[in-house]
Amino acid sequence: MKYLIYILFLSITISGCNTYYSPNAHNTPQFSKKRELRTSIAYNTATIDLATEYQVAYSFSDKYAAMYNGLYANDSSDKLYYNEFGLGFFKKHDDFSTSEIYAGGGFGHSAQYDYFDSTNNHFIQLNYTKLWVQPTFGITSKLLDIIISMKLSYLNLFNLKTQSNSIYETDLIYIGEYKHNILIEPAITLRAGWDFIKLQLQITLSKNFTNSKMHSSQIFSEVRSPNSANINFGIFVTLDKLIEDTTEKKK
Repeated sequence: MKYLIYILFLSITISGCNTYYSPNAHNTPQFSKKRELRTSIAYNTATIDLATEYQVAYSFSDKYAAMYNGLYANDSSDKLYYNEFGLGFFKKHDDFSTSEIYAGGGFGHSAQYDYFDSTNNHFIQLNYTKLWVQPTFGITSKLLDIIISMKLSYLNLFNLKTQSNSIYETDLIYIGEYKHNILIEPAITLRAGWDFIKLQLQITLSKNFTNSKMHSSQIFSEVRSPNSANINFGIFVTLDKLIEDTTEKKK
């Protein structure tokens, strides 16, 4: 319980700092058969103001599925977006447990702005790509889901830009030294509600496996480096069941 409280505090505290990279939520649809459709909309503690996340996944066979995940934030000083696609395999073990594994890639853009006056403004921006693989195991029921997932990612930072004499010049130099990163991002997802719609809470950690100095650097402790924690909370909808239930009621 103390560890959970620490994670919550860390995530909220870090979210008040600059955001160059933030782990997006894991998409954990937990399919059991063909033609199932899952979607979610949630808020993420990625920036000063909460970021919005959109996810959708569809099982196009009894074994294989595809997904899309998007993250978007635009507040007074943080601008962040990220989009990714994935394909994967799922297996239903029994009435309650399912395993999945997905692999994919995405592209993101991050920018920081500080407006002091009409002649004294500062900015920094960068792009990044991410290749990833995500195994998942979950216990699901009509009322409650508990899911554990692990995302192993390769993060590439590029196209770093700022203006001369910017307050971000030191950040730019430091980030430029650590453009290539291997990340380990575990997550736990809890859902509670009804068969076709549930409230969702997910806690995601991000650890930089290759460049541990990012964690000790004052710059990266302030800018939400790939050593951070996020809380994601929102609504998860089993659209195929919702459509089926609505259709049956109209009959």
